[in-house]
Amino acid sequence: MDGTPPVDQVALVIRFIAGFAILAGAIILASTVAGTRFRRIRETAVLKTLGAKRLRLAGIFSVEFLILGLVAGALGSALATLFSRLLLSRLLDAEFHVEWPPLFLTTVLAAILAVGAGWLASLRILSQKPLEVLRDE
Repeated sequence: MDGTPPVDQVALVIRFIAGFAILAGAIILASTVAGTRFRRIRETAVLKTLGAKRLRLAGIFSVEFLILGLVAGALGSALATLFSRLLLSRLLDAEFHVEWPPLFLTTVLAAILAVGAGWLASLRILSQKPLEVLRDE
């Protein structure tokens, strides 16, 4: 054994599981963003018809993806912290300390993942002609 107390080892396992849960939530968020592609195609066609430029649409998409990612990351981090606290304090009678840097890091990573997945799902949308999209409906 490496001399690490068992409670510290359990805390490390809990942090790993919490991080894994946050990552899984971020992946689910990314697939949700990708799944809204058809709604986004129609919105883009309507906005282009009303005169919106590609740069404006890119800004709208980026802000939307960023907010989704930040909310998902913050909720995942909060739930992981809550469950870790409950497990440590109730089941293991151990002291709980919030680790702020990993919480912020996972929230930011979830936001980056959401923006990346959103753009992967939306890249071709900006190049489509509004008339083509609106005719298909």
